[in-house]
Amino acid sequence: MLHSWTRSIAFIFPFATTGCIFIGNNNPPLQVETSPYSVAYYSTTPWNFQTAATFQNSASNQQNTNVDTSLVPADISNVFTNPTELVTSNTDPTQAPNFIGTGNVQAGIDTAVSGTTVNSQSTSTAATLWTDPNCTTQVILTQTGTLNNGNIGSVSDSAGDTIPLSGRLSLMITVQTTLTGTCDTDLATLAGCYSGGASCTPDAVSAAQNLYGLYVATGVINLSQTSGLQSLTYIVQLE
Repeated sequence: MLHSWTRSIAFIFPFATTGCIFIGNNNPPLQVETSPYSVAYYSTTPWNFQTAATFQNSASNQQNTNVDTSLVPADISNVFTNPTELVTSNTDPTQAPNFIGTGNVQAGIDTAVSGTTVNSQSTSTAATLWTDPNCTTQVILTQTGTLNNGNIGSVSDSAGDTIPLSGRLSLMITVQTTLTGTCDTDLATLAGCYSGGASCTPDAVSAAQNLYGLYVATGVINLSQTSGLQSLTYIVQLE
């Protein structure tokens, strides 16, 4: 059965949306056979998940190379479902291909594919971490891997449709949040608001949990020792 898009797609990573396809629930289904886009489905599942924190003093660096893959952030797990769609424009060579999830909550990100090689890096615009304009943060998303093409059967998606697979996707995704400038005060403020507090606004609590949550849960950040933090990174390997 040829698969049609009928669900909304929310593209995560605001720095990776140039040329992306937005399809809303009010649009008619987009039939592959009449579409200017080619759609291929790849089987893939996460098999390794790592987190790391890097400090100005390298002796403070921490890494966890064996994190439970159930902790992979939704920003990634909603895109790299099993199967994952690879959508490519047939008419506009300047439009980046997209990986799009096939789950109930669809999301997608731009990528770059040459033949069977995936090699892409996107960097967000620098933004103030919290209140000090001299402390800025960026997110760098890197994708490297291979489209292992071949007839490997079919799978059923969340809607119950049978989808023929074009092969298996082998991919390493690195998401790095960098911190530049004089950040120690803002880092300490957010660390103090991680669990809430009388002096913490809801925005501060949310920002603290968004920044630190994964890294506290995986043991690479001690909230009492954030001075000199330079970057927070997670790596997901899929096969």
